[in-house]
Amino acid sequence: MSIRSSMTPLSIRNPQMLLIPVSSIMLISLIVTVCLGLTHARAASNPSSQSGASTIAPMLQSPLLSSQVISNTLAQPGQPVRTKTYLPLVFRPPEPQPASITLAAAPERLPANGSSSTVLTVQVQDQRDMALPQATVIMSTTLGRFPNDNTSISLLSNETGTVTTTLTSVLSQDETALVITAQAVASKGQSPIITTTIILDVPSRILLTALPSTLAANVERTSAIRATLQDARGLPIPGYPVDFITDLGLFANGDTQQSTLSDASGIATLDLQAIPQLGTARLSVQAGNAAATTEVVFEPDMCADDLEDEPNNVPNEARLQSPAVCIGSFEDEPAQEDDYYLIYLEADQTVTLDLTRIPAGADYDLILYDETLDFVAFSRNHDQEDEQLSYTHPRGQREAYYIRIFMDKKSATNENTYRLRIQVD
Repeated sequence: MSIRSSMTPLSIRNPQMLLIPVSSIMLISLIVTVCLGLTHARAASNPSSQSGASTIAPMLQSPLLSSQVISNTLAQPGQPVRTKTYLPLVFRPPEPQPASITLAAAPERLPANGSSSTVLTVQVQDQRDMALPQATVIMSTTLGRFPNDNTSISLLSNETGTVTTTLTSVLSQDETALVITAQAVASKGQSPIITTTIILDVPSRILLTALPSTLAANVERTSAIRATLQDARGLPIPGYPVDFITDLGLFANGDTQQSTLSDASGIATLDLQAIPQLGTARLSVQAGNAAATTEVVFEPDMCADDLEDEPNNVPNEARLQSPAVCIGSFEDEPAQEDDYYLIYLEADQTVTLDLTRIPAGADYDLILYDETLDFVAFSRNHDQEDEQLSYTHPRGQREAYYIRIFMDKKSATNENTYRLRIQVD
């Protein structure tokens, strides 16, 4: 900086440091250069000065705002030196500018699930390697989104020169990488651009199990279908969409297809509900490009009369029977025995009953009664022919119905079992 005499006295914040008005002395130039905390000073006197002597107090080595006193010998033109004055000189450090920047991500890998996030930390320093607050940091990404739901964001560093934000991954079927760039910008400069890379992991394989793998064909029975997602390193993939499909049975949504997300351990589980149908359920599971299959076998259940001891020979002994394919049996008695089962129908529901596996030489009949014990449907084929009936509940409220299996003729082999299928739609 330069200090020169003028017709207007110099304004000094600390007037005690000035002994005479600057305007009363000859022109003296003081030139001070400050760079990176080191102050260089020199004095130049006007050529008309007889003495030209000037002295500058100790050099400033600090980057902080400081004051020093310049001692100058002053003279009037054409006169011998007769007075000395002391002028304060304020040394101001250069305005800090962003000189360096660091960028860190934790974690450095993310599942490509569109929901997991990494924490980004930026540290800004000035040209003296000191933390730089209130610096504008601009970040951008090739994939994913910042909290502003954009691919770029601008933030100010705090008092420690730090900026912290998050970046959320994208949903992808293929392993990929996203590149994040960061730069600190100020009015008189900017830092170099720095980058970091985040790997996005996807399911590489699925471990699929069904527990149990054999299931009674009863709507009250379920099997837990469990899919464990792993990346190429064998680590779990959380929060990733998983699609389940079955060709037999139903999922909790009442359909043969359902999707869910893997949990924090990379596990996705759905219950497969049995239906009144025998066979093998073939299940397939897919997550991204990874897939797996498993099977669940539906086999006959035991009817309610065999699960709980007989008798169930009259309506008030009827036991509640869920829709199922089940095996029942009569007591080892002469013909004319009955088995009763209780079911409930909601408005407009239809029940379909199938009686099969009637022993050779036997004749069983199938009858349906409403809750007042009026019969509403029946099937009475000859001998061991299968029996089948269907009935739709006509009223608007839930009501009880009784299924009656009547032994019209006993088998000569003394075999007394049957297979009953109850389907409610």
